[in-house]
Amino acid sequence: MKNLKHKILQEFLNSDIKIISQEKLEQYIEYCIYNNKINNIKYETSHHHILPNALFGKYKDLKENSWNGTHLLYSDHYYAHWLLTEAIDDYGQLSAFCAMHNKDMKLGKINETDLIPLKEFQEKMKERNKMLSEERSKIMSDGRTKASHTREKQYKAQLLDIDENGLNAAQRAAIKYHENLKNTIDKETGLTKAELRVKRQKETIALNGSHSGKNNSAYGFRWIYNEDLKESKRVPEKDLKFYFDSGWVRGMKREYCKNKRT
Repeated sequence: MKNLKHKILQEFLNSDIKIISQEKLEQYIEYCIYNNKINNIKYETSHHHILPNALFGKYKDLKENSWNGTHLLYSDHYYAHWLLTEAIDDYGQLSAFCAMHNKDMKLGKINETDLIPLKEFQEKMKERNKMLSEERSKIMSDGRTKASHTREKQYKAQLLDIDENGLNAAQRAAIKYHENLKNTIDKETGLTKAELRVKRQKETIALNGSHSGKNNSAYGFRWIYNEDLKESKRVPEKDLKFYFDSGWVRGMKREYCKNKRT
């Protein structure tokens, strides 16, 4: 057992994973080894990767790396995941634990007495949401930077493309677009595209009134979603803090909306 613990611990320490507490990490490894039921017990145990599959893919196959697998009772499995979140700083493992907290309770795998205190779980959710927000901001920032460089490169090329009238490519494109609106005739109405656009805007406002500001049905509401519940909905702005504290994230995911448009 001592040799196995040392082997697994060294794998963690030699990786790029940020260790929060080596003491908790050793406690996690010992817990997984000591509470191993050796064999699967139907409807009672889960086969757990001590070195997480997502972080140590080379040990994913538990038939070849049986030393990395442990059969834990559902309650022990839950507690092992909690210990791991206390030991390492990893969004994936933290997210997995938060999902397990809700899912395993609903499935009846664990009881309320097995759960960590609610306040502590809410802190875990806040931490998870913060990490998720930071990761999404980074991805969006990288995407915006790349797109900005592309646009800048294209714009500079357009500025250098000067015709005999002294107009660059961007100016020529703008003139062509507006000429198209003025000169293209709609077959049904006989109006130009520019005239038709103005006409439709006036008709919409006359029929429904202005939909800006407080006249908009979405005024004062924001979209939120929950990865664990697979749900997305619109809620009043004043209630956002309550939902954020309960694990919801700002934004909309169409696949989680109950009444999706087809």
